[in-house]
Amino acid sequence: MWVTALLLLLALLLLVLLLGRRGASRLEPAGRAVLITGCDSGFGHLLALRLHRLGFTVFAGCLCPGGAGARRLQREAAAGAGRLRVLRLDVTCGRDVQAAKELVLSHLPERGERERLLGRKAGNFAPCEEHTPRTDRFQLAQ
Repeated sequence: MWVTALLLLLALLLLVLLLGRRGASRLEPAGRAVLITGCDSGFGHLLALRLHRLGFTVFAGCLCPGGAGARRLQREAAAGAGRLRVLRLDVTCGRDVQAAKELVLSHLPERGERERLLGRKAGNFAPCEEHTPRTDRFQLAQ
């Protein structure tokens, strides 16, 4: 009796695993590049480290290239296979954006169609006194 129950449980587990993997496709990192903004800390920093370790070429945009987060990324780049590049990137500055675009395009292979993925973390740009719960409700109502 318990053997039948165990076999049934194993068959069910195998079925769940097979059906769960069926829809998931893995993106191969070889030959793919990612530009991520906000890599000084938080989500952007962790995403840059994770994708680099998975084998993607990562262009990590940092607001402060001399900061602690950027230095950690540079240490990771020095220890890796040269697929992680830290660059100064203030997304509110047109010159920084243009320089980042030129750097990324200069390191991508020439192809008819280039695939690009931009990792971006959102943030609030309003001063504290302008960002109130009442403002949030008003913005959500629109």
